[in-house]
Amino acid sequence: FIDVTEVNSTWGGSNYQAMQLKVAKQATHGVSILAAYTISKWLSNVNENESDTGGGQVSTTQNYYNLAGEKSLSEADTPQALIVNTVVQLPFGPGKAVLGNAHGPLAKLVEGWSASGILIQQSGLPLVFSAPITGGGNRPNYVPGVNPKLSSSRSTPAKVAEWFNTAAFALPPAFTFGDVSRTEGIVRGPSLHNLDFALLKETQVVKRLQVEFR
Repeated sequence: FIDVTEVNSTWGGSNYQAMQLKVAKQATHGVSILAAYTISKWLSNVNENESDTGGGQVSTTQNYYNLAGEKSLSEADTPQALIVNTVVQLPFGPGKAVLGNAHGPLAKLVEGWSASGILIQQSGLPLVFSAPITGGGNRPNYVPGVNPKLSSSRSTPAKVAEWFNTAAFALPPAFTFGDVSRTEGIVRGPSLHNLDFALLKETQVVKRLQVEFR
């Protein structure tokens, strides 16, 4: 054999704990809202390549004879996540608050409008660091007394140039293991802010023909 790869190995451990809150408002006055918030922590000593959870970056086991030293935040750890869905039936057209007396072509034009949105706010994933150590491990060392986290109030160009404090990490001596954990939770990748918005119109043209515009 030239190379052997093990996928979805059965070794290792994982621990996920979370508090989940959900608020739902049933459709009243044409408005419905569903909000879900999760605060969590996910620890493991199994890297993404072997757990195959499809999360963040892939770390590499540094020392298979010391799995306790591999325990850290999972690459897919997301400490906070908020998702809000809403659907609003717009008050236009016959029987509605606006243009309620409309009829004919005008009624067909203004009736059946609705808007919906999905908002996602999510923490960034932990970063994974590696180091080319001769005859040793594969992770760097912490530099004592140096904080790897930089101010979040910096300008965008400054964040692009240096996302974290690179002076906080150093290359270990040859034939040693680095002391940085498998993933680094103090500094994380960018958080996720996403909004999907849709505007929809349904029109009953004739008895058996309904047209939808989105």
